[in-house]
Amino acid sequence: MSSLSGDKANYRILLSEIKVWLEAFFRKRVHNDAVDDLVQETLLAIHNKKQTFDVKREFMPWLIAVARHKWIDRIRKNLRYIEVELDTDFVSEINTEISAKYDVQKLLNTLPHKQAQIIEMVKLQELTNEEVAEKLGLSVSAVKVIIHRGIKTMQAKISEVADVQ
Repeated sequence: MSSLSGDKANYRILLSEIKVWLEAFFRKRVHNDAVDDLVQETLLAIHNKKQTFDVKREFMPWLIAVARHKWIDRIRKNLRYIEVELDTDFVSEINTEISAKYDVQKLLNTLPHKQAQIIEMVKLQELTNEEVAEKLGLSVSAVKVIIHRGIKTMQAKISEVADVQ
């Protein structure tokens, strides 16, 4: 390429043709306000790095690589990182909530299946006693008794653990 070997006229022609190509390349990738800056930065990079081009290879892949690197540099420059400090109260709230759910599930697992199912439906899923009674084919009073007995059993288990500790 005579433009890279010192022919100033050919070099100017090459740069003007590259400029047109770069404008189209960046117009597809960035906001219009950034196109001119990126074109200029890329032309400057091409000028400063022209000695890295191997004349035995094709020119376009090299040009695309330089343009792509300038585009990525622009993205990185404009990328905003937001650092958020974790609120220790928030973290402990989450841990407490997770712990409580685990403990409740562990207690429910100690109950007979039907009893655990009814307590879960009323207390956790917030269904009414009437809805649960209808779904399971029980009377409302039977649902209330089952819940009362199950909760009483769970309270006893909690007391046992508290006494051991």
